[in-house]
Amino acid sequence: MRLNPVYLFFGLLLIYLIARVIAWTGQTSVAIYTVPAAVETAGRTDYRGLIVRDEQSVTAEASGTVEYLAPENEKTAVGQEVCLIDTDGSVASLLSDDSAEAISGAASAEIRKRIRAAGQEALSGDFASAAGEVDPLHALVVNSEMRSAVLAVRNSDSMPESAQICTAEESGYVMYASDSLSGLTEEQVTADSFDEDAVTGTYSWSGKSVESGDFLWRRVPDDSFTLVFETAGTDAAGWNDSQKVTVTLSGQESPVTGTFRQITGADGTALGCIDLSSCGTGVLTERFLSFHVDSASQQGYQIPRSAVTTKSYYVIPASYVDTSSGSPVITIERAEGNLTAKISVYSEYTGTNGDRTLYYLAACSSLNDGDYLVNGSSSGRYLVGVKAPVTGVYQVNRGYCIFRQVEIVREDEDYCFIASGTRYGITMNDRIVMDASGVKENQIL
Repeated sequence: MRLNPVYLFFGLLLIYLIARVIAWTGQTSVAIYTVPAAVETAGRTDYRGLIVRDEQSVTAEASGTVEYLAPENEKTAVGQEVCLIDTDGSVASLLSDDSAEAISGAASAEIRKRIRAAGQEALSGDFASAAGEVDPLHALVVNSEMRSAVLAVRNSDSMPESAQICTAEESGYVMYASDSLSGLTEEQVTADSFDEDAVTGTYSWSGKSVESGDFLWRRVPDDSFTLVFETAGTDAAGWNDSQKVTVTLSGQESPVTGTFRQITGADGTALGCIDLSSCGTGVLTERFLSFHVDSASQQGYQIPRSAVTTKSYYVIPASYVDTSSGSPVITIERAEGNLTAKISVYSEYTGTNGDRTLYYLAACSSLNDGDYLVNGSSSGRYLVGVKAPVTGVYQVNRGYCIFRQVEIVREDEDYCFIASGTRYGITMNDRIVMDASGVKENQIL
């Protein structure tokens, strides 16, 4: 029996369609996002600074047990009683085991802040920093619980004459904690000063034994301070002295404006200083503080953060890339004869520190670590192996995933704002994958 070619054709077509339907139904659905029109958006640069302020530590003039009278992190007047030192235990004998009272609202807020910080550090695996919150938490709780009881003894007729009363010689905020950078001046700051892990804390609380010369409290006259930070490689390196800079401090919604100055640290480090005032008492207990500066507005696209990913590509000097034919081509050295191959370029950059060489970040299926590139115009050879990261998204205009570079201007919890008009990037109405983690380059959708 002779097979009808028409039946054969439609039979094969049916088998193909069934296979495509099965393949399609087995695929995971990929959500697509269409890039909207560009909008005006401000850039953002993040910094981390060291707080330098006018502060003095007050020490004990006698040995005994310290009991605090003044509330912590609140302002005291000249002559106000801050604490007493129980030199012979007579005050302790008047404090019963059930003297502790409810913690005040201000202290409660600081305790919650410390607990959150310890929890975040523990979750991130920084157990050493989490453990470092134990002493300050203990001091906060004990001082808050015992203050009313200590005040009751101080104001009673049975107040022992042997107790030494310590008063504030100057007005200012009192804090019963200090650290190894307390009293540091701007001129004394070095690159090592920014090593937060090397900073040690000192804490005191009601009921703690002290010797003459031991730390009692730290006095800060007001809520003004100077943020000192390293400027090398940042936008701040180009700021002018006495320039007004508006910054947003970590944990605060409203920006504040300060005056910028450039100085040189004790070890020659280039430093920036921003003098700030009226920032509230929320930063009195901080030594290091994150902040950001918004730059001038520019055109940018809003895309989901989940669409952004990072890939690494070979770094290739432009002198080893031939673009005369319109497509970038490299020549790979081979024992059996040199191989010419096209490359896909994803980004480019110019070297720094006197190296003005133009480099491409590119991929090629024929290129491997350890290969040598040759340049027809010279006898030079370039060893392939160095890679650099490129931030980008997967564009799917052609039905398959093509990686495109993006330059992030700023980002929030859900979206990134990326620069428009970039050479290797995307443009309005481009279609991109919403979740970059669910696809790979050249994947057909």
